[in-house]
Amino acid sequence: MAELAEEEKIEQEEPKGNGKKSPLKLIIIIVAVIIVGGLLAFGGFYLFKTMNKTETTSAGQELSSDESDEVSENLSEENTQYQNLETFYVNIGSTSEIRYLKITISLELSEKSNVEHLKKMIPRIRDDILILLSSKTIEELSPAKGKVLLKNQIKTRINLILKPLVNVVNVYFTEFIIQ
Repeated sequence: MAELAEEEKIEQEEPKGNGKKSPLKLIIIIVAVIIVGGLLAFGGFYLFKTMNKTETTSAGQELSSDESDEVSENLSEENTQYQNLETFYVNIGSTSEIRYLKITISLELSEKSNVEHLKKMIPRIRDDILILLSSKTIEELSPAKGKVLLKNQIKTRINLILKPLVNVVNVYFTEFIIQ
């Protein structure tokens, strides 16, 4: 009997699992960290490569997308006019809750544009843009493609209102916040 009680005490004092679980957990954690790190590195590399696409000029030189934008801006910058619109605050559609859009727009006008005519038409332009913005949902506006589509829609609507005295060349979002 005494021997049986002594054996039970010895078994209770010995740690169960002999410490094999601890190194196994450590290996699993290290492998998981390596996999996550690899995925993040691959994602960063892919994003970097897609952002730095190159364009070739007529002379055969390669320009990064940033450099080609600068070249085209320098050519037309002398004749370009810009008109800032006041900030828009709009309720946008959402399936579950009320969401707001705060957006500030700047218009790039062609050199022959009549800015005075544009200023006279601002109430009509703002009305048209407000109606367009309030018809959008978060799902439409969140991706980059949605923002590009919105820019094109705004440009088209404004040009329909202002032609032939004003020509909007491009629309820029100087502020775009969904809350």
